[in-house]
Amino acid sequence: MQKDTKHSKITQTEIRGNLLRRPKGAVFVLALVAFLEGNALANDPSVFDAYNLKYGVSINVPRHWTVLEKQLTDAINTDVEVLTGSGQANNDIILAANYYSADSRDAAATISVSVQSKKTASQKEVAAMTQADLDAMAAQAQAVARAGAERAGDKLSHSTPFRMTKDVIGGYIALRTEYQDIDPNQTQNVSVYVICLGNNLTKITISYAATQKSLLEPTTTAIMKSIRIKR
Repeated sequence: MQKDTKHSKITQTEIRGNLLRRPKGAVFVLALVAFLEGNALANDPSVFDAYNLKYGVSINVPRHWTVLEKQLTDAINTDVEVLTGSGQANNDIILAANYYSADSRDAAATISVSVQSKKTASQKEVAAMTQADLDAMAAQAQAVARAGAERAGDKLSHSTPFRMTKDVIGGYIALRTEYQDIDPNQTQNVSVYVICLGNNLTKITISYAATQKSLLEPTTTAIMKSIRIKR
């Protein structure tokens, strides 16, 4: 992983917290160049860096995002355990990265990928789950999140109802939970993907500032589409 230098001294709250507008003209110019050069652009270098991680997970992350050091990812695990009461010693955060706007120390977008080695539902069992099953799990997950916020004394932030559906990530069925995390400073659109493979659980959490949706949603979508898992 590349070392986080620019933001290494900001607080953990800022690290975990939450550009200028992309000019439409740039999109037009790119399309024009592609037309003039045919397939030449297919060989141009990417602005995404590829990360081949443990457990057979690979992902592409934009080069201008800040990849966090292990000390900070360990702090995230500690916070989660304190807030939920659920042990996180076997939760291996294999990558976490933030995107910062030029005018803010708070992260405008975040992604984390973690793997827990433990017995889980199989892909066949996940495929058999009904929407009623997913709704029940979403309600339970939101109750746990609310209890954690209360335990931390957080009376200002709240979330919209959790909505759980199925998706496909890296060729596997994933349980996707979506909601908005709302606090006095900003609203974040949050998506949590859980992939159960029978003997381990991969979780991908990605979020971005709702006010920057037009800029950040295409990027976060590209990141999710890049994920591959080899067993």
